[in-house]
Amino acid sequence: MTQRYDDAAGRYYLLKQPQDSRIYAMDFAALLGTDTIASVQSVTSEAEGRVGGASALTLGAASVNGSKVEVRIDGGTHGENYKLTIVVQTAGGDTLEGDGWLYVRDI
Repeated sequence: MTQRYDDAAGRYYLLKQPQDSRIYAMDFAALLGTDTIASVQSVTSEAEGRVGGASALTLGAASVNGSKVEVRIDGGTHGENYKLTIVVQTAGGDTLEGDGWLYVRDI
């Protein structure tokens, strides 16, 4: 999956179509160092508010695959941007938060 850059917002994002149902991954390697992910504490999404009445994303159960957390994401409203937040607990006892953006566009 190709990460894109939004010049106007100054951030990187991933793109999905409203009908896509697929697994997305967030990589914690840069935050982990030599530690490992012990568990996923939470996975949440929040619409940015670009589209009135935008539907929420449907987030499946998260799983750990090495330094990555994978989650199936369905739905969303065309034109809306969603902030995804994943919080993990490491084997060393740290709590780490990863944030990313998912743009929904019917292309």
